[in-house]
Amino acid sequence: MDTKNIKLYEFEEIYSLKSAKGKRSNYLKEKVGKDLNHISNTNLDPKEIYKKNIENYIGTVEIPVGVAGPVLIHGDFVDGSFYIPMATTEGTLVASTNRGASITRASGGITITSEFIGITRAPLFRCDGIKTSRDVIDWVKKNFLMLSKLANKDDTHLKLIRIEPYSHGKNLWLKMFFDTDEAMGMNMATKAANLISETVINKVKGLELLSVSGNMCTDKKPSILNMITGRGRRVRAECLIKEEYIEKYFRTTAKKIASINKNKIWEGTGLSGGSSYNAHFANSIAACFAATGQDLGHVVDSSLGYSTMEESNNDLYVSITLPCVIIGTHGGGTKLTKQRQCLEFMLTEVESKTIITKDMSDALAEIIVASVLCSELSLHAALATNEHVKAHETFGRSTNGKN
Repeated sequence: MDTKNIKLYEFEEIYSLKSAKGKRSNYLKEKVGKDLNHISNTNLDPKEIYKKNIENYIGTVEIPVGVAGPVLIHGDFVDGSFYIPMATTEGTLVASTNRGASITRASGGITITSEFIGITRAPLFRCDGIKTSRDVIDWVKKNFLMLSKLANKDDTHLKLIRIEPYSHGKNLWLKMFFDTDEAMGMNMATKAANLISETVINKVKGLELLSVSGNMCTDKKPSILNMITGRGRRVRAECLIKEEYIEKYFRTTAKKIASINKNKIWEGTGLSGGSSYNAHFANSIAACFAATGQDLGHVVDSSLGYSTMEESNNDLYVSITLPCVIIGTHGGGTKLTKQRQCLEFMLTEVESKTIITKDMSDALAEIIVASVLCSELSLHAALATNEHVKAHETFGRSTNGKN
Protein backbone atom coordinates (compact mmCIF):
# COMPACT_ATOMS: atom_id res chain seq x y z
CA MET A 1 0.00 0.00 0.00
CA ASP A 2 1.19 3.51 -0.86
CA THR A 3 1.64 5.35 2.46
CA LYS A 4 2.85 8.61 0.92
CA ASN A 5 -0.28 10.57 1.81
CA ILE A 6 -1.38 8.64 4.88
CA LYS A 7 -1.93 10.64 8.06
CA LEU A 8 -0.17 9.63 11.29
CA TYR A 9 -3.40 8.76 13.07
CA GLU A 10 -4.68 6.50 10.27
CA PHE A 11 -2.26 3.57 10.62
CA GLU A 12 -4.40 1.68 13.17
CA GLU A 13 -7.38 2.06 10.85
CA ILE A 14 -5.51 0.54 7.92
CA TYR A 15 -3.26 -2.02 9.62
CA SER A 16 -3.57 -4.27 12.66
CA LEU A 17 -2.65 -2.85 16.07
CA LYS A 18 0.37 -5.14 16.13
CA SER A 19 1.81 -3.92 12.81
CA ALA A 20 0.72 -0.25 12.91
CA LYS A 21 3.65 0.80 15.12
CA GLY A 22 6.25 -0.62 12.76
CA LYS A 23 4.51 0.75 9.67
CA ARG A 24 4.35 4.23 11.21
CA SER A 25 8.03 4.06 12.22
CA ASN A 26 9.08 3.08 8.69
CA TYR A 27 6.93 5.89 7.30
CA LEU A 28 8.67 8.42 9.56
CA LYS A 29 12.08 6.99 8.70
CA GLU A 30 11.37 7.67 5.03
CA LYS A 31 10.12 11.19 5.82
CA VAL A 32 12.95 12.27 8.13
CA GLY A 33 15.81 9.95 7.20
CA LYS A 34 16.38 8.80 10.78
CA ASP A 35 16.07 5.22 12.00
CA LEU A 36 13.72 4.72 14.98
CA ASN A 37 14.75 1.10 15.60
CA HIS A 38 15.72 1.63 19.26
CA ILE A 39 12.46 3.39 20.07
CA SER A 40 10.45 0.75 18.22
CA ASN A 41 12.15 -2.12 20.05
CA THR A 42 9.70 -2.63 22.93
CA ASN A 43 7.68 -5.39 24.52
CA LEU A 44 4.79 -3.09 25.42
CA ASP A 45 1.58 -4.50 23.98
CA PRO A 46 -0.21 -1.94 21.76
CA LYS A 47 -3.55 -3.31 23.02
CA GLU A 48 -2.57 -2.22 26.52
CA ILE A 49 -2.17 1.43 25.59
CA TYR A 50 -4.04 2.17 22.33
CA LYS A 51 -6.73 4.83 22.85
CA LYS A 52 -5.82 4.80 26.57
CA ASN A 53 -2.33 6.20 27.06
CA ILE A 54 -0.92 7.24 23.69
CA GLU A 55 -1.70 8.27 20.12
CA ASN A 56 0.37 7.85 16.95
CA TYR A 57 2.37 5.16 18.78
CA ILE A 58 5.93 4.43 17.61
CA GLY A 59 7.52 2.78 20.67
CA THR A 60 8.95 3.59 24.08
CA VAL A 61 11.91 5.28 25.74
CA GLU A 62 13.50 3.66 28.77
CA ILE A 63 14.36 5.41 32.03
CA PRO A 64 16.72 3.61 34.43
CA VAL A 65 15.05 2.58 37.70
CA GLY A 66 17.03 2.48 40.94
CA VAL A 67 15.90 1.69 44.48
CA ALA A 68 16.46 3.64 47.68
CA GLY A 69 15.68 2.56 51.21
CA PRO A 70 14.17 1.06 53.06
CA VAL A 71 12.72 4.20 54.60
CA LEU A 72 11.02 3.86 57.98
CA ILE A 73 7.67 5.69 58.08
CA HIS A 74 5.16 6.33 60.85
CA GLY A 75 2.23 7.82 58.99
CA ASP A 76 -1.53 8.05 59.00
CA PHE A 77 -1.80 5.33 56.36
CA VAL A 78 1.54 3.51 56.48
CA ASP A 79 3.61 2.28 59.40
CA GLY A 80 6.72 0.34 58.58
CA SER A 81 9.64 0.11 56.17
CA PHE A 82 9.35 0.60 52.42
CA TYR A 83 11.70 0.58 49.43
CA ILE A 84 11.41 3.43 46.93
CA PRO A 85 11.78 2.72 43.19
CA MET A 86 12.94 5.86 41.37
CA ALA A 87 13.07 6.32 37.59
CA THR A 88 15.66 8.93 36.71
CA THR A 89 18.63 9.74 34.52
CA GLU A 90 20.21 12.01 37.14
CA GLY A 91 23.15 10.32 38.78
CA THR A 92 23.40 10.83 42.58
CA LEU A 93 19.63 11.16 43.14
CA VAL A 94 19.06 7.54 44.18
CA ALA A 95 22.30 7.42 46.17
CA SER A 96 21.43 10.65 47.97
CA THR A 97 17.91 9.48 48.75
CA ASN A 98 19.34 6.20 50.02
CA ARG A 99 21.67 8.10 52.36
CA GLY A 100 18.74 10.12 53.66
CA ALA A 101 16.75 6.93 54.22
CA SER A 102 19.62 5.41 56.21
CA ILE A 103 20.03 8.34 58.59
CA THR A 104 16.28 8.84 59.14
CA ARG A 105 15.87 5.10 59.78
CA ALA A 106 18.70 5.15 62.33
CA SER A 107 17.05 8.14 64.02
CA GLY A 108 13.72 6.39 64.49
CA GLY A 109 11.99 7.07 61.17
CA ILE A 110 9.86 9.77 59.59
CA THR A 111 6.53 10.88 61.04
CA ILE A 112 3.93 11.79 58.42
CA THR A 113 0.43 13.25 58.47
CA SER A 114 -1.74 13.59 55.39
CA GLU A 115 -4.96 15.41 54.66
CA PHE A 116 -7.21 14.76 51.68
CA ILE A 117 -8.19 18.04 50.00
CA GLY A 118 -9.70 16.77 46.75
CA ILE A 119 -8.95 17.10 43.07
CA THR A 120 -10.23 20.38 41.67
CA ARG A 121 -11.66 21.80 38.49
CA ALA A 122 -12.76 25.43 38.23
CA PRO A 123 -15.04 26.25 35.27
CA LEU A 124 -15.03 29.89 34.15
CA PHE A 125 -18.33 31.63 33.45
CA ARG A 126 -18.92 34.98 31.78
CA CYS A 127 -21.81 36.83 33.46
CA ASP A 128 -23.84 39.90 32.55
CA GLY A 129 -22.47 41.63 35.63
CA ILE A 130 -21.68 41.29 39.31
CA LYS A 131 -25.33 40.86 40.31
CA THR A 132 -25.62 37.85 38.01
CA SER A 133 -22.46 36.44 39.60
CA ARG A 134 -24.09 36.82 42.99
CA ASP A 135 -27.27 35.12 41.74
CA VAL A 136 -25.25 32.16 40.45
CA ILE A 137 -23.37 31.82 43.73
CA ASP A 138 -26.63 31.90 45.70
CA TRP A 139 -28.24 29.33 43.40
CA VAL A 140 -25.27 26.98 43.67
CA LYS A 141 -25.33 27.16 47.47
CA LYS A 142 -29.06 26.41 47.59
CA ASN A 143 -28.80 23.53 45.11
CA PHE A 144 -25.55 21.94 46.21
CA LEU A 145 -27.18 18.64 47.19
CA MET A 146 -28.76 18.30 43.75
CA LEU A 147 -25.44 19.13 42.07
CA SER A 148 -23.57 16.60 44.21
CA LYS A 149 -25.99 13.87 43.14
CA LEU A 150 -25.56 14.94 39.53
CA ALA A 151 -21.77 14.73 39.83
CA ASN A 152 -21.68 11.00 40.54
CA LYS A 153 -24.48 10.14 38.15
CA ASP A 154 -22.11 8.42 35.71
CA ASP A 155 -19.35 7.42 38.15
CA THR A 156 -20.07 6.13 41.64
CA HIS A 157 -16.37 6.46 42.55
CA LEU A 158 -16.61 10.26 42.34
CA LYS A 159 -18.09 12.59 44.95
CA LEU A 160 -18.49 16.37 44.91
CA ILE A 161 -17.09 17.69 48.21
CA ARG A 162 -17.67 21.43 47.92
CA ILE A 163 -17.76 24.41 45.54
CA GLU A 164 -15.81 27.61 46.21
CA PRO A 165 -16.77 30.70 44.14
CA TYR A 166 -14.30 33.36 42.99
CA SER A 167 -15.43 36.40 41.01
CA HIS A 168 -14.02 39.51 39.41
CA GLY A 169 -15.99 41.84 37.16
CA LYS A 170 -18.04 39.73 34.76
CA ASN A 171 -15.94 36.61 35.36
CA LEU A 172 -17.03 33.91 37.78
CA TRP A 173 -15.10 30.77 38.70
CA LEU A 174 -16.78 27.88 40.50
CA LYS A 175 -13.92 25.86 41.98
CA MET A 176 -15.19 22.31 42.51
CA PHE A 177 -13.50 19.86 44.86
CA PHE A 178 -13.98 16.15 44.16
CA ASP A 179 -13.17 12.90 45.91
CA THR A 180 -12.02 10.57 43.12
CA ASP A 181 -11.40 7.47 45.27
CA GLU A 182 -8.11 5.71 44.38
CA ALA A 183 -7.78 7.35 40.96
CA MET A 184 -5.98 10.64 40.38
CA GLY A 185 -9.28 11.46 38.72
CA MET A 186 -8.70 14.59 36.67
CA ASN A 187 -10.76 13.28 33.75
CA MET A 188 -13.57 12.21 36.09
CA ALA A 189 -13.57 15.63 37.73
CA THR A 190 -13.58 17.48 34.43
CA LYS A 191 -16.50 15.45 33.11
CA ALA A 192 -18.51 16.09 36.28
CA ALA A 193 -17.57 19.80 36.30
CA ASN A 194 -18.80 20.12 32.72
CA LEU A 195 -22.11 18.45 33.59
CA ILE A 196 -22.59 20.73 36.60
CA SER A 197 -21.70 23.79 34.51
CA GLU A 198 -24.27 22.92 31.85
CA THR A 199 -26.90 22.60 34.58
CA VAL A 200 -25.99 25.99 36.06
CA ILE A 201 -26.25 27.88 32.76
CA ASN A 202 -29.60 26.22 32.08
CA LYS A 203 -30.99 27.23 35.48
CA VAL A 204 -29.63 30.78 35.85
CA LYS A 205 -30.04 33.47 33.20
CA GLY A 206 -27.38 35.92 32.11
CA LEU A 207 -24.25 33.79 31.90
CA GLU A 208 -22.33 31.50 29.58
CA LEU A 209 -19.66 28.86 30.12
CA LEU A 210 -16.40 30.29 28.82
CA SER A 211 -14.15 27.33 29.67
CA VAL A 212 -14.57 24.16 31.71
CA SER A 213 -11.11 24.92 33.12
CA GLY A 214 -10.53 28.53 34.10
CA ASN A 215 -6.98 28.25 35.55
CA MET A 216 -8.27 28.70 39.10
CA CYS A 217 -8.02 24.91 39.55
CA THR A 218 -4.92 25.30 39.34
CA ASP A 219 -3.83 22.37 37.21
CA LYS A 220 -0.19 21.57 36.29
CA LYS A 221 1.01 25.10 37.04
CA PRO A 222 2.59 26.81 40.05
CA SER A 223 -0.08 28.50 42.16
CA ILE A 224 -0.01 30.46 45.40
CA LEU A 225 -3.67 29.53 45.91
CA ASN A 226 -2.79 25.83 45.78
CA MET A 227 0.08 26.42 48.19
CA ILE A 228 -2.35 27.94 50.69
CA THR A 229 -5.54 25.89 50.29
CA GLY A 230 -3.99 22.63 49.05
CA ARG A 231 -5.01 20.34 46.21
CA GLY A 232 -5.11 16.57 46.01
CA ARG A 233 -3.43 15.71 49.30
CA ARG A 234 -1.58 17.95 51.75
CA VAL A 235 1.22 15.89 53.25
CA ARG A 236 3.57 16.88 56.08
CA ALA A 237 6.63 14.98 57.25
CA GLU A 238 9.14 15.45 60.06
CA CYS A 239 12.01 13.73 61.81
CA LEU A 240 14.64 14.49 64.44
CA ILE A 241 18.20 13.56 63.52
CA LYS A 242 20.47 12.96 66.49
CA GLU A 243 23.87 14.65 66.65
CA GLU A 244 25.77 11.35 66.56
CA TYR A 245 24.13 10.34 63.27
CA ILE A 246 24.74 13.73 61.69
CA GLU A 247 28.45 13.27 62.37
CA LYS A 248 28.45 9.61 61.29
CA TYR A 249 26.46 9.89 58.05
CA PHE A 250 26.95 13.52 57.01
CA ARG A 251 30.29 14.52 58.59
CA THR A 252 28.89 17.91 59.54
CA THR A 253 26.75 19.57 62.23
CA ALA A 254 23.10 20.44 62.68
CA LYS A 255 24.05 24.11 62.89
CA LYS A 256 25.65 24.09 59.43
CA ILE A 257 22.71 22.28 57.82
CA ALA A 258 20.24 24.65 59.48
CA SER A 259 22.26 27.60 58.18
CA ILE A 260 22.05 26.24 54.63
CA ASN A 261 18.29 25.93 55.01
CA LYS A 262 17.78 29.42 56.42
CA ASN A 263 20.02 31.28 54.02
CA LYS A 264 19.64 29.25 50.82
CA ILE A 265 16.03 28.07 51.04
CA TRP A 266 14.29 30.91 52.82
CA GLU A 267 16.39 33.99 52.05
CA GLY A 268 17.56 32.87 48.61
CA THR A 269 14.09 31.86 47.45
CA GLY A 270 12.51 34.99 48.90
CA LEU A 271 14.98 37.38 47.31
CA SER A 272 14.68 35.63 43.95
CA GLY A 273 10.89 35.97 43.99
CA GLY A 274 10.32 32.24 44.27
CA SER A 275 7.18 30.76 45.78
CA SER A 276 8.30 27.23 46.60
CA TYR A 277 10.78 27.07 49.46
CA ASN A 278 12.81 23.90 48.98
CA ALA A 279 16.04 22.64 47.47
CA HIS A 280 14.81 20.03 44.98
CA PHE A 281 11.46 18.45 45.80
CA ALA A 282 10.84 18.07 42.05
CA ASN A 283 13.69 15.56 41.66
CA SER A 284 12.16 12.95 43.95
CA ILE A 285 8.60 13.67 42.85
CA ALA A 286 9.52 13.23 39.16
CA ALA A 287 11.48 10.02 39.78
CA CYS A 288 8.71 8.42 41.86
CA PHE A 289 6.00 9.61 39.45
CA ALA A 290 7.80 8.17 36.42
CA ALA A 291 8.38 4.85 38.16
CA THR A 292 4.77 4.39 39.31
CA GLY A 293 2.89 5.66 36.24
CA GLN A 294 1.70 9.01 37.57
CA ASP A 295 0.78 11.96 35.33
CA LEU A 296 4.15 13.67 34.83
CA GLY A 297 2.48 17.01 34.16
CA HIS A 298 1.58 17.09 37.85
CA VAL A 299 5.24 17.16 38.88
CA VAL A 300 4.86 20.94 38.59
CA ASP A 301 2.21 21.36 41.29
CA SER A 302 3.03 18.26 43.35
CA SER A 303 6.61 19.42 43.96
CA LEU A 304 5.57 22.78 45.42
CA GLY A 305 6.27 23.03 49.13
CA TYR A 306 8.29 24.13 52.11
CA SER A 307 11.45 22.75 53.70
CA THR A 308 12.52 23.68 57.25
CA MET A 309 15.60 22.51 59.16
CA GLU A 310 16.37 23.75 62.65
CA GLU A 311 19.17 23.05 65.11
CA SER A 312 17.87 21.83 68.48
CA ASN A 313 20.43 21.03 71.21
CA ASN A 314 22.89 19.91 68.53
CA ASP A 315 20.24 17.67 66.96
CA LEU A 316 18.51 18.55 63.69
CA TYR A 317 14.75 18.94 63.33
CA VAL A 318 13.62 18.44 59.73
CA SER A 319 10.13 19.23 58.44
CA ILE A 320 8.62 19.44 54.95
CA THR A 321 5.13 20.30 53.71
CA LEU A 322 3.80 19.46 50.26
CA PRO A 323 0.31 21.01 49.99
CA CYS A 324 -0.78 19.61 46.63
CA VAL A 325 0.34 16.03 45.98
CA ILE A 326 -1.59 14.79 42.93
CA ILE A 327 -1.37 10.99 42.64
CA GLY A 328 -3.47 7.89 42.08
CA THR A 329 -3.18 4.12 42.17
CA HIS A 330 -5.83 3.25 39.59
CA GLY A 331 -6.17 4.25 35.95
CA GLY A 332 -3.85 6.14 33.63
CA GLY A 333 -0.22 5.04 33.57
CA THR A 334 -0.58 2.98 36.76
CA LYS A 335 -2.10 0.18 34.65
CA LEU A 336 1.04 -0.30 32.56
CA THR A 337 2.86 -3.51 33.45
CA LYS A 338 6.22 -2.13 34.64
CA GLN A 339 4.74 0.91 36.33
CA ARG A 340 2.23 -1.32 38.13
CA GLN A 341 5.06 -3.53 39.31
CA CYS A 342 6.94 -0.52 40.70
CA LEU A 343 3.76 0.74 42.34
CA GLU A 344 3.03 -2.55 44.08
CA PHE A 345 6.68 -2.92 45.06
CA MET A 346 6.65 0.54 46.66
CA LEU A 347 3.44 -0.28 48.56
CA THR A 348 4.82 -3.51 50.04
CA GLU A 349 5.98 -3.30 53.66
CA VAL A 350 9.44 -4.85 53.95
CA GLU A 351 9.22 -6.74 57.26
CA SER A 352 5.76 -8.25 56.74
CA LYS A 353 6.11 -8.56 52.94
CA THR A 354 2.49 -7.41 52.78
CA ILE A 355 1.18 -5.09 50.10
CA ILE A 356 -1.12 -2.27 51.13
CA THR A 357 -4.55 -2.75 49.56
CA LYS A 358 -6.63 -0.24 51.56
CA ASP A 359 -6.29 3.54 51.10
CA MET A 360 -3.58 2.83 48.53
CA SER A 361 -3.36 6.37 47.16
CA ASP A 362 -3.05 7.87 50.65
CA ALA A 363 -0.29 5.36 51.42
CA LEU A 364 1.50 6.10 48.15
CA ALA A 365 1.45 9.84 48.85
CA GLU A 366 3.07 9.30 52.26
CA ILE A 367 5.81 7.04 50.89
CA ILE A 368 6.64 9.45 48.07
CA VAL A 369 6.81 12.40 50.48
CA ALA A 370 9.12 10.36 52.73
CA SER A 371 11.47 9.98 49.76
CA VAL A 372 11.31 13.75 49.24
CA LEU A 373 12.40 14.36 52.83
CA CYS A 374 15.27 11.88 52.50
CA SER A 375 16.71 13.46 49.36
CA GLU A 376 16.10 17.01 50.62
CA LEU A 377 17.98 16.29 53.85
CA SER A 378 20.86 14.58 52.07
CA LEU A 379 21.30 17.44 49.61
CA HIS A 380 21.38 19.99 52.45
CA ALA A 381 24.13 17.96 54.09
CA ALA A 382 26.11 17.70 50.83
CA LEU A 383 25.94 21.47 50.43
CA ALA A 384 27.01 22.00 54.04
CA THR A 385 30.18 19.94 53.48
CA ASN A 386 30.71 21.16 49.91
CA GLU A 387 30.46 17.57 48.62
CA HIS A 388 27.68 18.28 46.12
CA VAL A 389 29.98 18.75 43.11
CA LYS A 390 32.15 15.79 44.08
CA ALA A 391 29.09 13.54 44.33
CA HIS A 392 27.97 14.50 40.83
CA GLU A 393 31.49 13.92 39.52
CA THR A 394 31.44 10.45 41.08
CA PHE A 395 27.91 9.32 40.22
CA GLY A 396 26.58 11.76 37.65
CA ARG A 397 29.15 11.71 34.86
CA SER A 398 32.00 9.77 33.38
CA THR A 399 35.40 10.88 34.69
CA ASN A 400 37.61 8.75 32.46
CA GLY A 401 35.83 8.71 29.14
CA LYS A 402 34.31 5.30 29.82
CA ASN A 403 30.63 4.57 30.36
